This record gives sequence, structure tokens and C-alpha cells, in this order.
Amino acid sequence: ESDQDSNEHVTLIADFVRTSILTSAAAREAGYDFQQQMNYLVHAEKLAAPQFASMNKNQDMDEHLKESFRDQIVDLYNNMGITEKKQGSLERARDLFSKAFEINPKDGHALVQLASVDGDKNDDVVSSAKELDPEYVS
Repeated sequence: ESDQDSNEHVTLIADFVRTSILTSAAAREAGYDFQQQMNYLVHAEKLAAPQFASMNKNQDMDEHLKESFRDQIVDLYNNMGITEKKQGSLERARDLFSKAFEINPKDGHALVQLASVDGDKNDDVVSSAKELDPEYVS
């Protein structure tokens, strides 16, 4: 597979992830049930996660494309976490926010969301989140 084909493949998957996130959010706003909302996100994860893992090993891939795809994966896990959190599944939400934070420790959204479900157990997360958004985390 050529570099151009590989880049196009990653771009298509990133577009699918972005569309899945938007579709899930629209489903949430339209009152669709939890499982329907999560299905959009889970399908995106099944397609994107293996590509993300192999992409990090590809030294020839455009760095901007890698960063953009990484951000899409982080958004995906954050949205999955938010959906689980709204359902009351705080343990599952914590796992998903942790995945997002592991992928990009500089992602403020992942950090603040993690603090919102993990605040009483992890003072470092709360301190870091308060620096980013003192109003969001009490």
C-alpha cells in the first residue's frame, strides 16, 4: 500500500469517526436510547482503534495527519465516556476518559471529564483539571 493510499485510508476513517460522534450526539438530543447512541460510537471504535495502533508504527505517515487522527480518537473516547456517564455507568466512563487521557495527556476535555468522575479518588487529576477549568470541577 502506498503512502498516499495509507493517508487516504486514515482520512476516511477519521471522517467516519467524526460522523459517528456527531450522529451519536444527534441521537442523544433526539431522545434515542442509550444502546442506539453507543452503537454509533462502538462501530467507529472497532474500525479506528486498530488503524490508530498501526498508524503509530508508520514512520512515513504525515505527522499532521497522525495528530489529527489522534485527536479524533480522543474525541471518540471522550464521547463514549460522556454517553456512559449520562447512563450512570461511572466506572465505564472513567475507563473511557482514561483511554482518551492516555492517548493525549494534554487533552483538557479528557482531563476535566476524568476529574468529574474520579475527583474523590485522584487528587492529581483534580488539581490539573482545576487549573484548566476551576468552575467545572468542585
